[in-house]
Amino acid sequence: MNKIIEKYLKSVQDENGVSSAAGLGFKVDDPYGFVRKASPSEKNKKKKKEIIMDEQVNNVHHHRVLIDLDGVIHDYINGWNNGKLGDVINNTKESIDDIRNTFNNVKIIIFTTRASYKGNDNTEEQIKNVKNFLEKNNIYYDNITGEKLGALIYIDDNGWRFSGNWKKDLPQIKEIIGKRIEEAKV
Repeated sequence: MNKIIEKYLKSVQDENGVSSAAGLGFKVDDPYGFVRKASPSEKNKKKKKEIIMDEQVNNVHHHRVLIDLDGVIHDYINGWNNGKLGDVINNTKESIDDIRNTFNNVKIIIFTTRASYKGNDNTEEQIKNVKNFLEKNNIYYDNITGEKLGALIYIDDNGWRFSGNWKKDLPQIKEIIGKRIEEAKV
């Protein structure tokens, strides 16, 4: 069986282990990172080296934990509230410290749309407020982002754990969406 798999992989991958399908693919030993083959002009410049499309190729994301700000670090009871942050959720600092102490090479990345530049006209001010809030409450972080980065885990109050089966999950997803729309009307 291993010979069959090896033969197949050789047929669909180049010498670097990258899939040749449409010029995009993943390395067998790094299914999280995607690479693009160099164009003819890039081949001359890069001497046939791959162009890295995403830092995930370097497995940087293997050492990140993304934690949502709103509803996970602070209570978000009052919603957006003109950008004001609520109270810290109990045990937040201790839990983040415990993650760091247990996995000393993990980077703690705070995720918030407040740090997004899309549709946000005061991003810099929001990032400054988030930093001040985290520092005031002694909550450790390595970085703040408004982008979904590759990570070991996403800790998010609005997340849904997809089972791999849309038919099974869709009724529950629709139910949650409907409830949240109704709650927003109140």
